[in-house]
Amino acid sequence: MSMGYYANCRLYKEDIDVIIYQYSGENWNREFNKGDAVLYDGFIIIKKDFDYTMSVSDLFLHGYIKVKPCKNEFQKGYIPYYFAFALVNKLFKGLEDFGYYLESCTYRC
Repeated sequence: MSMGYYANCRLYKEDIDVIIYQYSGENWNREFNKGDAVLYDGFIIIKKDFDYTMSVSDLFLHGYIKVKPCKNEFQKGYIPYYFAFALVNKLFKGLEDFGYYLESCTYRC
């Protein structure tokens, strides 16, 4: 049984072409240091010129989303950057609901 995961991201930089988030996370199933979820040692780079009908998986696959992994990032199943993937899904849900990119978000599972 999984003990869980926790990840955070916050807006780092935005211009007309890209939006960049800093992110970090804790995988409670592995050894980690308390406070790792607020290191913000990884980056998620999203190109803004993507087709909004594409899935998040396709955006990663076609290079519209790039990741510099945080210290505790890991692969789960077919998802190479589990924290980044989960956070991007939440960010895009915010974009869909509110019409703009969120300044930050948190993922807990």
